[in-house]
Amino acid sequence: MGRELIIVCPRCHAQDKVNIEMFSPEFGGLRRMALIHRGHVLIVDIDSSLFIRGAYITPYSHIVGTSAIFRNHVVLTDIILEKNFEFVVYRTDREVIDIRACPECLAYLYEVLNSIVEYKVPDKYIAADHQRFITISDKTFVVEMNPPVILFGLLSDNDKYKETKISWFAALCKIFKEKENIPTRVLRDIIEYVVENLSHPPSPEDISKLNSFLNNRD
Repeated sequence: MGRELIIVCPRCHAQDKVNIEMFSPEFGGLRRMALIHRGHVLIVDIDSSLFIRGAYITPYSHIVGTSAIFRNHVVLTDIILEKNFEFVVYRTDREVIDIRACPECLAYLYEVLNSIVEYKVPDKYIAADHQRFITISDKTFVVEMNPPVILFGLLSDNDKYKETKISWFAALCKIFKEKENIPTRVLRDIIEYVVENLSHPPSPEDISKLNSFLNNRD
């Protein structure tokens, strides 16, 4: 199980049980973690003796690149600054929420993460190729499922590529089911390729190209 701490936020009094073995030592042996709460983040630095060396209340934008936790879920925060094709990937089997491809989500991060964690798939949508739309803080997301992966793709009503984006989201959801631990540079290459090809739905050649990014990620 590893060593666990219960950390109480001085602002909102939320309690987080944290397994510090999930975080690699850095900053001179300290482990830094960001605990995401409603309207703010508590960043904590802990040493090898489990002594808290520092604690800071910050806005969401300050957690980029920091190991983050939301309700026992790991949140990947190394944000990729591409706003033409944004999505969040939720790996339900590992309780990992990847927001790296959704810089817009930083503006309403708690609401996004809360909606994703509490997302319940209606029985009639459990079948393959299910598609559903949800609204989070006035933003529309299409939901693509390929268990254990759920992808939430950000949409805009006035986006001329809305329909093709949905096709690309569905394609990525299937690909991500087979590929875990995608490096940020590879994810960036994938997003840049998709943005360059949003004028058409993904072809077999496009899918092959996306897989090549993942297969050559080392």
